[in-house]
Amino acid sequence: MKSQSVYHPGMFMMWIVLGCGGGETARLESEVARLETKVASMQTEIDGLRRSNSNLEMLERASASAVAPIPGQCRLDDDGDYRMTVDLLKAIQAAPEALVREGRWVPSSAGGVNAWRAVHIRRGSLMASCGIRNGDVLLSVNGSQDATNWVAILQRAEELESLEVELLRAHSKQVLRFRLD
Repeated sequence: MKSQSVYHPGMFMMWIVLGCGGGETARLESEVARLETKVASMQTEIDGLRRSNSNLEMLERASASAVAPIPGQCRLDDDGDYRMTVDLLKAIQAAPEALVREGRWVPSSAGGVNAWRAVHIRRGSLMASCGIRNGDVLLSVNGSQDATNWVAILQRAEELESLEVELLRAHSKQVLRFRLD
Protein backbone atom coordinates (compact mmCIF):
# COMPACT_ATOMS: atom_id res chain seq x y z
CA MET A 1 0.00 0.00 0.00
CA LYS A 2 1.43 3.31 -1.08
CA SER A 3 1.40 6.19 1.38
CA GLN A 4 0.27 9.55 0.12
CA SER A 5 2.25 12.58 1.11
CA VAL A 6 0.30 15.65 2.05
CA TYR A 7 1.77 19.10 1.49
CA HIS A 8 1.67 21.32 4.53
CA PRO A 9 3.28 24.78 4.32
CA GLY A 10 4.46 24.65 7.95
CA MET A 11 6.24 21.33 7.43
CA PHE A 12 7.91 22.65 4.28
CA MET A 13 9.10 25.75 6.13
CA MET A 14 10.40 23.61 9.00
CA TRP A 15 12.35 21.43 6.56
CA ILE A 16 13.90 24.55 4.99
CA VAL A 17 14.84 26.04 8.37
CA LEU A 18 16.50 22.82 9.53
CA GLY A 19 18.52 22.56 6.33
CA CYS A 20 19.70 26.16 6.12
CA GLY A 21 21.88 28.60 7.97
CA GLY A 22 20.53 31.79 9.62
CA GLY A 23 20.99 34.20 6.67
CA GLU A 24 19.68 31.72 4.17
CA THR A 25 16.70 30.99 6.43
CA ALA A 26 15.71 34.66 6.53
CA ARG A 27 15.97 34.93 2.75
CA LEU A 28 13.84 31.81 2.26
CA GLU A 29 11.26 32.98 4.81
CA SER A 30 11.00 36.26 2.92
CA GLU A 31 10.55 34.41 -0.38
CA VAL A 32 7.85 32.17 1.12
CA ALA A 33 6.02 35.25 2.46
CA ARG A 34 6.24 36.89 -0.99
CA LEU A 35 4.85 33.77 -2.67
CA GLU A 36 2.02 33.47 -0.12
CA THR A 37 1.06 37.09 -0.81
CA LYS A 38 1.09 36.42 -4.54
CA VAL A 39 -1.11 33.32 -4.09
CA ALA A 40 -3.60 35.35 -2.01
CA SER A 41 -3.66 38.06 -4.69
CA MET A 42 -4.27 35.46 -7.40
CA GLN A 43 -7.10 33.93 -5.35
CA THR A 44 -8.74 37.37 -5.10
CA GLU A 45 -8.42 37.77 -8.86
CA ILE A 46 -9.93 34.32 -9.45
CA ASP A 47 -12.86 35.18 -7.17
CA GLY A 48 -13.43 38.39 -9.17
CA LEU A 49 -13.37 36.45 -12.43
CA ARG A 50 -15.93 33.99 -11.05
CA ARG A 51 -18.23 36.89 -10.08
CA SER A 52 -17.78 38.43 -13.54
CA ASN A 53 -18.60 35.12 -15.18
CA SER A 54 -21.71 34.75 -13.05
CA ASN A 55 -22.79 38.28 -13.97
CA LEU A 56 -22.22 37.62 -17.68
CA GLU A 57 -24.29 34.43 -17.49
CA MET A 58 -27.12 36.42 -15.87
CA LEU A 59 -26.90 39.06 -18.62
CA GLU A 60 -26.93 36.39 -21.34
CA ARG A 61 -30.05 34.77 -19.85
CA ALA A 62 -31.80 38.13 -19.69
CA SER A 63 -30.77 39.04 -23.24
CA ALA A 64 -31.99 35.71 -24.59
CA SER A 65 -35.38 35.93 -22.90
CA ALA A 66 -38.33 37.07 -24.95
CA VAL A 67 -40.03 39.65 -22.77
CA ALA A 68 -42.14 42.64 -23.64
CA PRO A 69 -41.19 46.06 -22.31
CA ILE A 70 -42.81 46.90 -18.99
CA PRO A 71 -45.45 49.60 -19.38
CA GLY A 72 -45.24 52.42 -16.87
CA GLN A 73 -42.94 55.17 -15.73
CA CYS A 74 -41.20 56.34 -12.59
CA ARG A 75 -41.80 59.92 -11.59
CA LEU A 76 -39.40 62.27 -9.84
CA ASP A 77 -40.83 63.83 -6.66
CA ASP A 78 -39.95 67.15 -5.00
CA ASP A 79 -37.37 65.43 -2.73
CA GLY A 80 -35.44 64.06 -5.72
CA ASP A 81 -36.64 60.49 -5.16
CA TYR A 82 -38.08 58.36 -7.92
CA ARG A 83 -41.58 57.08 -7.22
CA MET A 84 -43.29 54.05 -8.64
CA THR A 85 -46.62 52.42 -8.06
CA VAL A 86 -46.97 49.01 -6.45
CA ASP A 87 -48.41 47.75 -9.76
CA LEU A 88 -45.29 48.90 -11.62
CA LEU A 89 -43.07 47.22 -9.02
CA LYS A 90 -45.03 43.97 -9.35
CA ALA A 91 -44.64 44.10 -13.16
CA ILE A 92 -40.88 44.60 -12.73
CA GLN A 93 -40.68 41.75 -10.20
CA ALA A 94 -42.57 39.48 -12.59
CA ALA A 95 -40.08 40.13 -15.41
CA PRO A 96 -36.76 41.51 -14.13
CA GLU A 97 -35.20 40.53 -17.46
CA ALA A 98 -37.28 43.29 -19.04
CA LEU A 99 -35.23 45.87 -17.13
CA VAL A 100 -32.07 44.48 -18.66
CA ARG A 101 -33.68 44.66 -22.10
CA GLU A 102 -34.58 48.37 -21.60
CA GLY A 103 -31.17 49.18 -23.01
CA ARG A 104 -27.86 47.46 -23.29
CA TRP A 105 -25.58 46.72 -20.35
CA VAL A 106 -21.89 45.98 -20.71
CA PRO A 107 -19.41 44.83 -18.05
CA SER A 108 -17.32 47.61 -16.53
CA SER A 109 -14.57 47.68 -13.93
CA ALA A 110 -15.14 51.37 -13.14
CA GLY A 111 -15.24 52.19 -9.46
CA GLY A 112 -12.93 49.29 -8.65
CA VAL A 113 -15.72 46.69 -8.67
CA ASN A 114 -17.34 44.42 -11.21
CA ALA A 115 -20.11 46.66 -12.43
CA TRP A 116 -22.39 47.29 -15.39
CA ARG A 117 -22.36 50.30 -17.73
CA ALA A 118 -25.65 51.37 -19.28
CA VAL A 119 -25.57 52.02 -23.01
CA HIS A 120 -28.43 52.47 -25.46
CA ILE A 121 -31.00 53.47 -22.83
CA ARG A 122 -33.95 54.53 -24.96
CA ARG A 123 -35.61 57.89 -24.46
CA GLY A 124 -39.02 57.48 -22.90
CA SER A 125 -38.22 53.99 -21.62
CA LEU A 126 -38.94 52.86 -18.08
CA MET A 127 -35.21 52.96 -17.24
CA ALA A 128 -34.90 56.51 -18.57
CA SER A 129 -37.90 57.60 -16.49
CA CYS A 130 -36.19 56.06 -13.44
CA GLY A 131 -33.11 58.26 -13.89
CA ILE A 132 -30.76 55.81 -15.63
CA ARG A 133 -28.68 57.50 -18.34
CA ASN A 134 -26.35 56.24 -21.02
CA GLY A 135 -22.87 55.88 -19.55
CA ASP A 136 -24.05 55.33 -15.97
CA VAL A 137 -22.14 52.57 -14.20
CA LEU A 138 -24.33 50.60 -11.80
CA LEU A 139 -22.22 49.94 -8.69
CA SER A 140 -24.63 48.67 -6.04
CA VAL A 141 -28.26 48.14 -5.09
CA ASN A 142 -29.06 48.68 -1.40
CA GLY A 143 -25.34 48.40 -0.67
CA SER A 144 -24.84 45.07 -2.44
CA GLN A 145 -22.17 45.11 -5.14
CA ASP A 146 -22.99 41.56 -6.20
CA ALA A 147 -25.29 41.65 -9.23
CA THR A 148 -26.54 38.15 -8.46
CA ASN A 149 -28.14 39.60 -5.28
CA TRP A 150 -29.96 42.42 -7.08
CA VAL A 151 -32.91 40.30 -8.21
CA ALA A 152 -33.42 39.09 -4.62
CA ILE A 153 -33.33 42.69 -3.39
CA LEU A 154 -35.82 43.68 -6.09
CA GLN A 155 -38.14 40.85 -4.98
CA ARG A 156 -38.11 42.29 -1.43
CA ALA A 157 -38.65 45.90 -2.55
CA GLU A 158 -42.26 46.07 -1.39
CA GLU A 159 -41.38 45.13 2.18
CA LEU A 160 -38.31 47.42 2.10
CA GLU A 161 -40.48 50.24 0.68
CA SER A 162 -37.42 51.80 -0.93
CA LEU A 163 -34.30 50.99 -2.90
CA GLU A 164 -31.05 52.87 -3.23
CA VAL A 165 -29.03 52.48 -6.39
CA GLU A 166 -25.45 53.73 -6.37
CA LEU A 167 -23.94 54.56 -9.70
CA LEU A 168 -20.98 56.31 -11.19
CA ARG A 169 -21.94 59.16 -13.49
CA ALA A 170 -19.25 61.26 -15.15
CA HIS A 171 -16.65 60.15 -12.57
CA SER A 172 -18.76 61.03 -9.51
CA LYS A 173 -20.90 58.74 -7.40
CA GLN A 174 -24.65 59.33 -7.43
CA VAL A 175 -27.38 57.69 -5.39
CA LEU A 176 -30.83 57.24 -6.87
CA ARG A 177 -33.60 56.54 -4.36
CA PHE A 178 -36.74 54.68 -5.37
CA ARG A 179 -39.87 54.70 -3.24
CA LEU A 180 -43.32 53.18 -3.58
CA ASP A 181 -46.43 55.33 -3.87
